[in-house]
Amino acid sequence: MSSTELEHYTDSDRSDHEIALRAIERRLRHTDKDNRVSGRELAQGVPVSESTVRDLITELRQDWHMPVYSFGSGYFVIQDVAEFERALSKINDEIATRQ
Repeated sequence: MSSTELEHYTDSDRSDHEIALRAIERRLRHTDKDNRVSGRELAQGVPVSESTVRDLITELRQDWHMPVYSFGSGYFVIQDVAEFERALSKINDEIATRQ
């Protein structure tokens, strides 16, 4: 979802999105699987809601190509091939379960 599309889903304005997006990006750059951060924690101190944080994480993944992932207990940036393969395995397991 591009940032222009994001405005259709929230009440916050463009500057709020940009402020939040950059703050979340900076915070996630310093996270790994051992110090994951929840959506609630990411929403603290930024001018958007927790649900908008999830939309911004999608934007970071798609538009900024950040390898942000969550194993259910918080977001982190994938640091190496082993983590990437584990994430892919989890995604594939979820797809198989839903089928």
